[in-house]
Amino acid sequence: MDNIFPVYFKMFDGLLKDRFDNNVAEEFKNLVNETKNKLKETFNLDSKYSEYCKVIDENFNQYLSKFE
Repeated sequence: MDNIFPVYFKMFDGLLKDRFDNNVAEEFKNLVNETKNKLKETFNLDSKYSEYCKVIDENFNQYLSKFE
């Protein structure tokens, strides 16, 4: 699962540069959080849902923390 995060974060970095002019606006943070929640929803029927959500939250929170 850890291999998927660099793909998402590279995409977000590209969006931040191209669409948001490197401005970490609230709209950008909302987009990242919406994506995180949708990713978590894909595991809602899995027996390890809670574990996956924890990993997803940790990775996305770490990504967003670099902009604080």
